[in-house]
Amino acid sequence: MQEDTLTSRGNMPYSLNVLIPLSCDLRPPVPQAIHAGRVDHRELGFVHPVSPGDVVAEVLVPAGERFSPEVAQHLIGEGCALGDASTEHTEGQGVPVVATRSGHLDWDERALAVRDTLVVDEDVTYHVGNIRYFGDLIVRGMVRVAFRVRARSLLVEGLIEGAFIECERLEARGGVKAGGSGRLRVRETVSAPFMENAIVHAGSHVVVSGSSLHNEIKSNASVQVAERLIGGMTAARDSITVGERLGGGMSTLTRVQAGYDPFLNTAVHRLEVQAQHVEEVMLSCAKLAGRGGRLGDKAKARGERYAAALKRLRRKLADLLARLDATSTLETCTIDVRGEVRPGVEICIGPARLMNQDFLKNVRFSYCDGAVVATHPAGRTA
Repeated sequence: MQEDTLTSRGNMPYSLNVLIPLSCDLRPPVPQAIHAGRVDHRELGFVHPVSPGDVVAEVLVPAGERFSPEVAQHLIGEGCALGDASTEHTEGQGVPVVATRSGHLDWDERALAVRDTLVVDEDVTYHVGNIRYFGDLIVRGMVRVAFRVRARSLLVEGLIEGAFIECERLEARGGVKAGGSGRLRVRETVSAPFMENAIVHAGSHVVVSGSSLHNEIKSNASVQVAERLIGGMTAARDSITVGERLGGGMSTLTRVQAGYDPFLNTAVHRLEVQAQHVEEVMLSCAKLAGRGGRLGDKAKARGERYAAALKRLRRKLADLLARLDATSTLETCTIDVRGEVRPGVEICIGPARLMNQDFLKNVRFSYCDGAVVATHPAGRTA
């Protein structure tokens, strides 16, 4: 039980006993125990979410006093309400205070409140630990390497390093410099001034107001890069737009892909690899089975199991291919570059592929008759 108490400003000396830890930076960090005496120094319980109806505190009434809801209201802020209470109280009894909305507990001008938006006024590091919160989250500092942040809408004012982010919307005002580790999973839109060596998966738009360098970006809508897009792989179902430059030269492979849902496309590729591996095992089993004997019998039984597995994989693959074709945008998707396209850029639109070997400028790539075609000028870019 938390030691936080608050005395009312009315005529009666009521006090408030808080039952759920507050979300503030005044609490000592306590690592979560794992097993055998080990602890996880990234799990510090920084935030304790509450839901509507949760009992978060109790109003303590002196023995023999008659409870007055009007006086107790001085202790209750937004997002909280008094629960059921009788008019007579004895020592040790309390009137429950319940949450009326989802959020976290905090003080609101000397009253207990449930806030929907959580604000972290420092870096997400070993003093804060991992954060899992179902409301909106604002981080005034950085998110350091290997830490996990989960929220509804996330605003990070500092740099995001190689962290694991999961949210509906992400605004990374300080940029993303991941060093090839971590992952950003965003169900809707991602925006940042720059991205470098990051893995970004977005269900909607990815908007980079600066440059994108050596990233893996997958978007189920569009990717917009105002300056340079160099290295890595960038995939979007509907469109990719680049302002200044696409590609870094022959020594830096840059791949852009449009027309397919990139997540379904990855799943299809994964199943194809699995199916190929199963077929190779089946061939090996068939060779051993032809030798007969005990070893041949075992190989034959194993081959039958793999044949059944291959049928299941092919059914899944057929379903995924049907979904991929149904959601494709081959006839409407575009890759626009208002600036320069360097040699060494691989351009894929659906099943068509083009390896650019020349310097191009102000060009639009689209799909026509099973091939990638380039036209001038480019469409409107970010």
